[in-house]
Amino acid sequence: INSNMFKPLNLCCFISMIGYYFGKYCDHSIVVKIVKCFIFSSFIIGISIFNNTFRGADWKNASGYLYTAKNSAAMIFLIAIIMVLIYLKDLKKVIVIPLIIFLSTLIIMLKSRATIVCLLFVILYIIIFYVKKPMLKIILITIFISLIVFVFLNNNAYDFFINKIILNNRGSDDLTVITSGRDEHFDKFIEMFPKYFLFGTSGTYLESFPLVSLLSYGFFIGLLLIIYTFVPMICVLREMKYDFTDKMLKHLILAINIVMIINGLFEELTPLGPGVKCFVMWLLFGIYVGNLKRESKVDTSGKN
Repeated sequence: INSNMFKPLNLCCFISMIGYYFGKYCDHSIVVKIVKCFIFSSFIIGISIFNNTFRGADWKNASGYLYTAKNSAAMIFLIAIIMVLIYLKDLKKVIVIPLIIFLSTLIIMLKSRATIVCLLFVILYIIIFYVKKPMLKIILITIFISLIVFVFLNNNAYDFFINKIILNNRGSDDLTVITSGRDEHFDKFIEMFPKYFLFGTSGTYLESFPLVSLLSYGFFIGLLLIIYTFVPMICVLREMKYDFTDKMLKHLILAINIVMIINGLFEELTPLGPGVKCFVMWLLFGIYVGNLKRESKVDTSGKN
């Protein structure tokens, strides 16, 4: 009860329950409206952050983070990008490309390294699982790999993306500085976990969701908590072969769950929190399960 995880866990369960009962009565068009609301809200937040934090500031050469809630904001923008890419046919094409460029630029300006890594995974996920034409898929993968290679081979690109963005102008060989102290958290886990293997410490701060779960609650309960965060992915993959559920919603939940789990390797509470950045996944998952409950009552012959 005293751990930082107790409140976010209960909030996510509650929001999933709301989504479940709502999902019994909503269809694809309602989900699209929810997606549009989230994208529009993310755009408004992005405009606000840009005007109040980055406009006129030398963000490239700053050695500190100009926006303190960078990880939460960057993840919100990333989820909005995922929604735009998956729901392309339901959105106005004229605003799609500028919106993706704007939100991606904000993620880079925020210098949220975990989210930047997740953004690369999102691009790969969309190319591999969402692009249908084999030739287009090959072309996009080739472009993606070429850009990665270009960053490491070109001095100017390397200086901008690696030194200024990823390393945040720290220019240090000290692992603690580069990882923002996360290596010390790992060492702390290695030191403490054998002593609290069974029951845990009941609450210890570590910047890694799997590590803090195991250390705070012990191996067995911590493992159950980790497995719980994979439940949306497991449910979607298990039902992927069925056509009676919303395929776009499946891809959306799967993509968000993957990036949340990756982000959780570097954050204490993700994919449970903190705040609104994680709630949308659990809401959509609840809606999906509600949809599944409703649609599964109808068999392939159309009879109840």
